[in-house]
Amino acid sequence: MSIAEAALYGDLVKYLRDRWAAQAAEFNATAFDEERPQIDELIRTWFFTPQRDLHGLTPRAIIRNEELGKPNVVPHDHLDELFDDDCPICEMMREEALSGEGGEWHLGLAPDLTLLDEYDPEGCATRWGEVDRGMEANRARRASARREKPEAREWLTDNPNQRALVGNRFIDSREALIFVNLLYELGAVSVRIDHIYDEAERIREQGGPYADTLIVELPDDNAARARLYELFEHELAEKQGLDLEPYIGHDELHFWWD
Repeated sequence: MSIAEAALYGDLVKYLRDRWAAQAAEFNATAFDEERPQIDELIRTWFFTPQRDLHGLTPRAIIRNEELGKPNVVPHDHLDELFDDDCPICEMMREEALSGEGGEWHLGLAPDLTLLDEYDPEGCATRWGEVDRGMEANRARRASARREKPEAREWLTDNPNQRALVGNRFIDSREALIFVNLLYELGAVSVRIDHIYDEAERIREQGGPYADTLIVELPDDNAARARLYELFEHELAEKQGLDLEPYIGHDELHFWWD
């Protein structure tokens, strides 16, 4: 959502409040100034009340945190809501999160449709038509890039190097493969290997090439993109203290470990 869109939604709420107050005053034979404070209190209560759809956070907290550039940490007693019951890797992540071993999990808001889209379906269709055309062009570019960079699961499985990916992050290639599978479970379209070191001496000593980067192609689904970004932020910003911007590409995330 753009800043202009958010500001106009705020104006819409105040417009509806004043229309509601005026009609209530006419219906109840009271004054406008008597009705509006009651509606203001309803709005204020909503801002300060924890919402289930926000995993226990309040709208006020989410807005203030975003203004200050802070993440919205999901309360411990709502962590269970973040994970898919049918996903075995999500089950493992759930257990780690609830035990405290998985660190903090953050809430990202990425609605598929905005309020404007509901009231302007023609404009929404036009917008998504343009987005689809842009995505098709991006898919063609990504397909070309995929031909140059190997798919991660195949590369790890075929690589004789037992610690082929980021030795200071993954104990061995098996653990790295579990992480790659997790990325696919969260919705990645593809996971590719980048920054491959394949010097002859290294291959003689370690049995195969080594790499330190995964390129994750993001899906169109906003919820899946948000899940992958949460993990990306956890791995690079929280664990390594890195500025994320250099590692974000067009519809892809570059997981890099020092």
